[in-house]
Amino acid sequence: MKEIRMAIRQIKNGKAAGPNNILAEALKSDIEVRSCTDQSATLRIIVEQSIEWNSTLYIKFIDYENALDSVNRRTLWKLLRHYGVPEKIVNIVRNSYDRLQCKVMHGGQLTDAFQVRTGVRQGCLLSPFLFLLVVDWIMKTSTSEGKHGIQ
Repeated sequence: MKEIRMAIRQIKNGKAAGPNNILAEALKSDIEVRSCTDQSATLRIIVEQSIEWNSTLYIKFIDYENALDSVNRRTLWKLLRHYGVPEKIVNIVRNSYDRLQCKVMHGGQLTDAFQVRTGVRQGCLLSPFLFLLVVDWIMKTSTSEGKHGIQ
């Protein structure tokens, strides 16, 4: 894997897409931390090539930083039911989040416990599924009925 990452980093920007039609800039986007200017230039290149090739283009830039912390739990329980998860399972998951408390280590000392009322637990095996459930609903809702993007 390390060798693949090294090889991708060495690909020059602006090269034609390979046999899979993926530009070097797109391959590199997951490997390197890039500035806003780099991302803007990449977007410009991709749009220009799409116009040149007369092809349909779908673009997404999503910042998921702190996203797991932002999930509204009441909405999450409603979405679980909406997607057909049995009430018994919804209650089990919900009960695991009731009265969830955390402590923070600061300066070698633990703070007092405080209640956490939003978000999904980081490190829990179920959390990515719960988060993706919310993202799926947002994407389906924002693109249904002729809408394009979040209004």
